[in-house]
Amino acid sequence: MIEHFVRSARTEEGYGFFEGDAEAVELARSMGKGQIRKYYRHGLVPGAFVRYLKRIEVIPEDTKFAADEPTIDDLLDLLWRWSYGDEKSRLAADFLRKAILVARLPMLRKAFGSADGIWQKIETG
Repeated sequence: MIEHFVRSARTEEGYGFFEGDAEAVELARSMGKGQIRKYYRHGLVPGAFVRYLKRIEVIPEDTKFAADEPTIDDLLDLLWRWSYGDEKSRLAADFLRKAILVARLPMLRKAFGSADGIWQKIETG
């Protein structure tokens, strides 16, 4: 997910998940080469991506990370323990957390998919 945001900086229409999202593309294009380099080399979340998450209300506007430049793990921790806002925001945070985890550990794709099916069966009884 973060990878798609970073790649959106080099396109007119966005990349992957952010294709056609003008707001995301605008923020992605505001990233400097240093932010992009730090993402690829050190796993630091670009500030533009954090601003995007605040704009779409996935994380609260007043969110502060322990470090000025949060790592992907810092973002995952926030999304894991976060209980801000309405149901839509919580679902978006959960979706984002899963997407980041699957991007880092592709073997989880099958695990998340099968777990979703189990919960759907339990809920519909």
